[in-house]
Amino acid sequence: MDIANREAEGPKQRRTRVACRRCNSKKIKCNSQEEVPCKGCVSTNTDCVPIESQRGRYIRKGPRARNAGKSHVPQNDKEIPPIARSSNFPTSGVDHLAESEIPLPPEDQTSSSFQRTLDASDQDSDCRFYLHIADQGVSSTPQPISSQKGTLFLGESFSLTYVVHDVLAPLLSTECAPNYRRRLHFPVDEGFDPSMRGQQNMVEAQTKLLHSRDLWFHPDQRALEQLLAIYFKWFHPAFPILEKSSFLQKYSENQLSLLLLNGVLMIAVTVCDEADLALLGLQDRYKARELFYKQARALYETDSDPDKINNVVASFLISFWWGGPNDQKDSWHWLGIAISSAQNLGMHRSTAKSHMSSHRVRIWRRIWWCLRIRDVLVSSSIGRPQHFSVYDCDVEMLSSHDLEGEFQNETEIHYVCQMARLSTIFGDIISSRYAAVKPDHPSQMKIQLEKELDDFRSQMPTILRYTGIDAEGKICLWSAMLLMAYNFGVILLCRPPHSNGLDMSQSWGNPFKASSAANEVTRVIEDILSLSMGRVCQIHTIPALFNSLAIHVFTICTSRAIGRELAENRARTCA
Repeated sequence: MDIANREAEGPKQRRTRVACRRCNSKKIKCNSQEEVPCKGCVSTNTDCVPIESQRGRYIRKGPRARNAGKSHVPQNDKEIPPIARSSNFPTSGVDHLAESEIPLPPEDQTSSSFQRTLDASDQDSDCRFYLHIADQGVSSTPQPISSQKGTLFLGESFSLTYVVHDVLAPLLSTECAPNYRRRLHFPVDEGFDPSMRGQQNMVEAQTKLLHSRDLWFHPDQRALEQLLAIYFKWFHPAFPILEKSSFLQKYSENQLSLLLLNGVLMIAVTVCDEADLALLGLQDRYKARELFYKQARALYETDSDPDKINNVVASFLISFWWGGPNDQKDSWHWLGIAISSAQNLGMHRSTAKSHMSSHRVRIWRRIWWCLRIRDVLVSSSIGRPQHFSVYDCDVEMLSSHDLEGEFQNETEIHYVCQMARLSTIFGDIISSRYAAVKPDHPSQMKIQLEKELDDFRSQMPTILRYTGIDAEGKICLWSAMLLMAYNFGVILLCRPPHSNGLDMSQSWGNPFKASSAANEVTRVIEDILSLSMGRVCQIHTIPALFNSLAIHVFTICTSRAIGRELAENRARTCA
């Protein structure tokens, strides 16, 4: 082709010399040029910062040299990989593990940033990352996981878990590694964790994004502080998924992620009174919820917050959004995101052997049990399968120790711990009675679950036993909410499967217990409504009432005149 023809084709697009941090961490093609940000960073309002180039620092091996290296046996200490060079590690059994044998990513990617991962000396490469984790996995002095470090979870079936624990670990003698323990959670240094980068000026970037989408709405100082106080008074004791002191400190320093803040405000406007809505300049409660929901959703979907824990908590809070039965991204959708994100971090597994700080362990345990409680309540409410399997989880039961310093009221401390206990029974009720595959012995399962519910109530702390309206005209909200949840579970287990459910030979169903539970729910809600406290009730109050209404309808259809009249009055209360 002559020069004229080449010029007619137009200028050829220049290849990006160095990818930006965002594209490099996501392993996607970067088209940034000098002082011109890439399209990905422009679309997400992210600073397009190039990574430090490693090109030219190391001699690349050609294809023949790399192939020859696979059969090469290291002859000196410099050629032994980092795993074998760990302190006090016997190298005689692992000399054949050369770095060239570490599995590389596929070579069909076009990104220049991804191409650099083929260089084993690049600290951003997958090879180096897994060597970094494996090196810690067999270290005689395991690195602890502090609150400032990111974490990586390696599942039991992952091949690297097998190599580290089942292949290399047996070579560690007691003398060489006296503190060696199998672990599934590993600390990740900042150089290997893209989620720890870009947190500077995060709030500023989030604000710009909301402005660009015409979604920016920020309450004034007075209204904001009032809504935060409402959240921590009426919602936080039920789901202590946030650390109150840390949250408020970041808020005071203007370092609080707007993703988290909008999720909290969406909850707060749900339970606040009309005067608090007026402080926002809004009169419609649904519009106020929608306003904060849209901001939180936009921030989540654009990856505006690099903190993984913040994303778990925020998607959990967003799961309390309900846009209607036809809303594609409903409560079930967002709760699934929260749970899967938590499982990616390994929150569903015990941290007893992970060398994790006690503070971080308590936060993780609280987050995980909030997710489990919410999951079984939503699953039983709308008839969806549970997001998690009990066979995959071994997190220790939530205890008052995990809530130290979070609550001053003893009732609030015990409430969430009791709800965690009750959620395990709820999960068994859903999986045994309502799952697609039924248990082999349903009658025995029913008897066992009924006993577990009876034991739960008999062992309930005295401070959480509901006694109705006291002499001062008040009730303990949290004891009322626990009784609501308990009776909801009784109805799910004991409601008759057929209209002629009085036949006690049925595998499932106990009409007497179901009716007693529905009557108790009705009495409790009468007390709550008489004190105008309906707006501060927990969300599981609604399905408890619906299920009680269903039992009252059953009683109307199967009872005589007096029983039918009483059931009709109770049904009106529930409706």
